[in-house]
Amino acid sequence: MKGIDKRTHKDGTVSYRARVRIKGHPVLIQSFASKTLAMKWKRDTESAVEQGKYEYAKPGSKNTLAELIDRYIERVLPSKPKNARNVRQHLLWWKQELGHCLLSDIKPSMIAQKRDELLSGTTCKDKLRSSTTVVRYLASLSHAFAIAVKDWEWIQENPVMKISKPKISNGRTRFLNDDEKERLLQACQESES
Repeated sequence: MKGIDKRTHKDGTVSYRARVRIKGHPVLIQSFASKTLAMKWKRDTESAVEQGKYEYAKPGSKNTLAELIDRYIERVLPSKPKNARNVRQHLLWWKQELGHCLLSDIKPSMIAQKRDELLSGTTCKDKLRSSTTVVRYLASLSHAFAIAVKDWEWIQENPVMKISKPKISNGRTRFLNDDEKERLLQACQESES
């Protein structure tokens, strides 16, 4: 039968490799101990693909977020020494919260829920966490996902890109020190207006 190859291994055992090639679909390959099983799988798989019932393995269904974060910390973070400590801290928080999930199971809604938890949480100094800090947590996770998409091809898209980021207020409250107060008052007195 076309698409089934007999393979003899070094130890003398024989296996049969079945290939399903249908235009517009990825090539599917499976090995079997008998030719009968290979033929049955090939017929069933071709039929399922043509009927649109075949379920391809989802990208990201093999790796967890914890594995992604560990690999990112090991391979990517050493090349970013300037902010590595903070990024590592952010990623370890994400690992603790969602590390057990498969990459294919992580949805934008899950990340948004954790974003809201971060926003309502407090820091180690018992202050409400700022939106700027939350954006940094999201940026660290987003870059890890971006590397998984582009370089490692573990997943097809970055779920962090689909959620909204908290608004960052650029303003800050600053008070003049005593020297600055004196110079300001002196400049005001010397001014004609």
